[in-house]
Amino acid sequence: MDGTGPWMASVECQIIEGGVGDLLVVGGKDKAGKPLVPKATCEIEKDRDGEPCWKKGGMKQAFTGGRVNWFGRDPDWKDVLGIRGKNDVETAGTGWTKVEVIAKGDTLRYLVNGIVVNEATEVYPTAGKLLFQTEGAELFFRKIELHPLK
Repeated sequence: MDGTGPWMASVECQIIEGGVGDLLVVGGKDKAGKPLVPKATCEIEKDRDGEPCWKKGGMKQAFTGGRVNWFGRDPDWKDVLGIRGKNDVETAGTGWTKVEVIAKGDTLRYLVNGIVVNEATEVYPTAGKLLFQTEGAELFFRKIELHPLK
């Protein structure tokens, strides 16, 4: 990703039906307009279609762009309303799904309903803004909490 699109340089926790917990590395530019290349290293395996999926103990790979699917993302996933994979851990229907992002130093851990679905180390940048965006889809937040780590 070259940072010429509308997104800020970031390491994202995706919230989309069937893809909650995907990790996206999005390039952008710094305040001076120079390319800012974020990075995340994940343990992965490739799915049926060759897409990287997080797998604890898998092959380590550094990403400077693109997506690392959460461990159970359905390879037949489509960007359609109501999509549901056989291994999805998000809450079905209109129930609440709890998404936790634990950011400690250069490490990220994503949990969905208490289940670790993705992790990254050697993350850059290690500080910045927290943004919530929906790309035009309807999304409801019941509660957003920030807690310091012990």
